[in-house]
Amino acid sequence: MKKDYTKLFLGLIIVAIGLSLLFGQLGLEGIFGFSFSYLLSILWPLIVIVVGLTIWFNSKNSFGLIVGGIGLFFLLNTIFDIDIWGLFWPILLISVGLLILFKGSVKSTADKSSEDYISTNTIFSGSEKRVLSKSFEGGNLFVLFGGSEIDLRKAKISKEGASIDITTVFGGTTIFVPDDVQVVSEGSALFGGWENKANAPTTQNAPVLRISGSAIFGGVEIK
Repeated sequence: MKKDYTKLFLGLIIVAIGLSLLFGQLGLEGIFGFSFSYLLSILWPLIVIVVGLTIWFNSKNSFGLIVGGIGLFFLLNTIFDIDIWGLFWPILLISVGLLILFKGSVKSTADKSSEDYISTNTIFSGSEKRVLSKSFEGGNLFVLFGGSEIDLRKAKISKEGASIDITTVFGGTTIFVPDDVQVVSEGSALFGGWENKANAPTTQNAPVLRISGSAIFGGVEIK
């Protein structure tokens, strides 16, 4: 069984915080030659960094790198007294630009499709797609300052299953799924929301539809 290093690390941090508070109450703050409270006030962003890296190593989800990067910003701020908020928006714009470059060209879609694999990029606009595939294998969705709606209710999921990766930045994505599939939601949200409202499958041995990705200042809803 794979060990959950995130829980292990967070557990150790909580114990350290508890010891810091206990030593403070007992007047033993400097018993080891340094202050636990002061150390934690400087190094607390390490918690965010390790959580982000753990998400990345466990699932290769880019959301983990974003979380780790935010933790690094705060760490630089506490150690070197850097104006982190002055750097936040330029770095965010650079990150969004890189997402566009790696996700593909700028375009929007609004059509029916019988493709087994879909790939859509919706930027500063809206898109709707109804998928009619008889053996749907998955897709890749990117939304920036817009909205995207994917309707899979008339599609048949491949017997081997299907995977959809979603990146939503300052926008919204809605996925309508068939009733006869098992939905596995593995998405993460930063200043946004990720909701799985899909019903449980009505048939046994239902094919698996895995939906992963991240929502940053946006939302993803699975129905």
